[in-house]
Amino acid sequence: DVDAEKKKANQLKEEQEQKKKELAGVKSDKAVATNDLESINNQINTLESEIDTLKEQLDQLNNEIKTKESEITQKEKEYKEKEDILKKRLVALYKNGNTSYLEVLLSSSNYIDMLSSYDVVEKIAESDNKLMNEIKETKDSLESDKKDLESKRASVEATKKSKDEKNSQLALVKKQKQEQVNKLSDKEKETQNEIDKNQKAIQDAE
Repeated sequence: DVDAEKKKANQLKEEQEQKKKELAGVKSDKAVATNDLESINNQINTLESEIDTLKEQLDQLNNEIKTKESEITQKEKEYKEKEDILKKRLVALYKNGNTSYLEVLLSSSNYIDMLSSYDVVEKIAESDNKLMNEIKETKDSLESDKKDLESKRASVEATKKSKDEKNSQLALVKKQKQEQVNKLSDKEKETQNEIDKNQKAIQDAE
């Protein structure tokens, strides 16, 4: 029956138009999803590069902190050594043999000798004090630098942590978006196959 054949051909053509619209929709969705995926990849790349920079900063800060720590230890050692020397020197000054230093002073041949001996003691004590203070000041300054570095490190660590978290979230979104693109690709192939089959059926009907 010619009419029945014609009717069938027209029906197939209508289906074909529908399928082509469907294919266009799938292609359009896939293009949007692919674009989104590219944007997510760019964000991830930027974040990873920022995270690498922060890692380098942390390494640098950790090294600087270690250096400060060893300098502080050195200054503490120096202070302790000078303190020991000072104590020994004072003991030597005040214990001259079996005679106390005071007795030596008192038995100075004259008042001038005594004054100059006092002067020597004073000068030694003064220079020792000055030296001890300098060492202590340097140590305090190093400790203050170390505190600053530690606070900087804490701030860099916090920034890195938040970027790491954001990166993990993006990785999840990327995975979902990739799955969506894959599904749309499959749908695109499937619809294209149906269109090709339909085209053959239309040609046969005609």
